[in-house]
Amino acid sequence: MFPEAHETTIDGVPAFWTEIDESPQVTMTFGVGMRDEPPSLSGVTHLLEHLLFSSMEPSPLLANGATGPSVLRLTASGTPSELVDFVHAVTRAVRTLDALPGAEVDREKRVLEAETTDHYAQPACTLLAHRFGYAGIGKSSGGTVALPLLTLDDVVSWAGTHLTRDNLVLSFVGPPPEGIEIYLPSGVPAPRPVETDSVGVPTVVPSERHHLAFSIVTTPAMASHVACVLDHEILGDLRQRDGLIYSTDTYLTDIDEGRTALDVHLDPLPEQTIPALERLLAVLHRMRDDGVSREAVEYSLRSLRDASADRASCGHQLLRELAHSHVLGVPAHTPRAAAAMAQAVTPAAVTEALRGALGGLLIAVDDKQTVPETVTGPNGLAVRSLDLWIDSGAERPGPGAVRWRARRRGALPGFRLALDANCLWLSARGLEQRVPLDTLAFASHRGDGWIGLLDHDGRSAGIDMTDFRRGRDILDELAKRLPVGLVRATPHP
Repeated sequence: MFPEAHETTIDGVPAFWTEIDESPQVTMTFGVGMRDEPPSLSGVTHLLEHLLFSSMEPSPLLANGATGPSVLRLTASGTPSELVDFVHAVTRAVRTLDALPGAEVDREKRVLEAETTDHYAQPACTLLAHRFGYAGIGKSSGGTVALPLLTLDDVVSWAGTHLTRDNLVLSFVGPPPEGIEIYLPSGVPAPRPVETDSVGVPTVVPSERHHLAFSIVTTPAMASHVACVLDHEILGDLRQRDGLIYSTDTYLTDIDEGRTALDVHLDPLPEQTIPALERLLAVLHRMRDDGVSREAVEYSLRSLRDASADRASCGHQLLRELAHSHVLGVPAHTPRAAAAMAQAVTPAAVTEALRGALGGLLIAVDDKQTVPETVTGPNGLAVRSLDLWIDSGAERPGPGAVRWRARRRGALPGFRLALDANCLWLSARGLEQRVPLDTLAFASHRGDGWIGLLDHDGRSAGIDMTDFRRGRDILDELAKRLPVGLVRATPHP
């Protein structure tokens, strides 16, 4: 039997609880995540999570936090009185963040940089950014480019806007203990904008990450079944039959109430990347053209039944879904609802969902591998460039442009850089390129001379100011022409 959910309010804050055979637990779910951060503050929610726990140390509780694309979750297990103390400790930490020493902030930033290095090395972590751009849900997979530049003031301001009683849901394993008071200010964050999918036709994009990954978008109701069917068919062909991969990793990300992104990471050896891509496309096209097999759908339904048999896991999923539904304003996909909808899952239904999703297929391939036209052409794949600089053609910098010449003994002898009201220009003999300023999402400088540029599609490039005469002026001139807050820098050394 599925665990039952109970709803109440605690000091005016909505709360849910359920009974499962585990120790008492509390989770504080705030409706803020990586998708809410502007590029100039990327990483601020995760840094906030770490600093909250730093403020509470030492804690006697088994406690942890998780920053996701859409929510921040703070969880602790213990006795009922310890759960009360934990909630009060969190709210006290929010109110006293501005008292943290700068050394603590710097230490946690270093911890986060080490923690996220491996996570963002996977190709699937770039797919949302390629699909939705470096904003909203896309930014949640594009890395934390602003993390080294974040200040305590940034964190305090972010917490004041998003860690409010109106943006919070409490969840409990076991009945809520008495005595909890929520010492947080009121306030409702601005609504999230609609996410725009930029992939209108099947597309392949080179990736600076390793291996091979692909992404589709389907409905929340069908996402887990499509994922299981893909896992069954891909492993059956690419691993068991052809030996091209060892495993697949699947990531589901809710975009809004009607869309879920399904990203799949495959692990071929470098020399097997293109053969694995060809075989993957053959499998996807077979499923599209011939339909999904009944065997694959039965595999999905068995997986759902096996998951439903774990009452404790279902209880935690139930609480997560109810909390997310409340703070995000989306339907709750509870275990009971999923089991009920499974009655309508047939090979025809999964095939229809997959066919609709494959029109927006996005594939990321290790950029050290060249995808030949013999693969892209017959499979109808468009090819997207990762190059931020575009050819200027006959266009040249406009009147009043600021210009810099490369140092003769630098890394770019003979190069020239120019900046006018609309573009950043780079030229040399036989080379004329530009970056339109209105495509830039972020420009950063960490004090080492390197200016990092990132556009709204997640493409990046850089300029070393030390390569140019008067190069220190480049960042200042960019700041004059770009919107306030888009340029972030440490002080010049």
